[in-house]
Amino acid sequence: INRLMAEQIDERLAAGRTVLLDGFPRTTGQLDYLNAHLQAAGRRISGFFFLNVDDEELTRAKKQVNCHD
Repeated sequence: INRLMAEQIDERLAAGRTVLLDGFPRTTGQLDYLNAHLQAAGRRISGFFFLNVDDEELTRAKKQVNCHD
């Protein structure tokens, strides 16, 4: 886990804020870190969601976003 990500997670947990993670954790080390810090804060993962999007749709959406930059 990089220091910036760790600081962001710890700040939000300490403040009692909701934490929304996109693509994290990706490794067992990150998972271990997250579990330990959630437990220390008296928090737990309350839900998750998985988006299954067609590659063509992702490409179209990315092109659309890039056009507005």
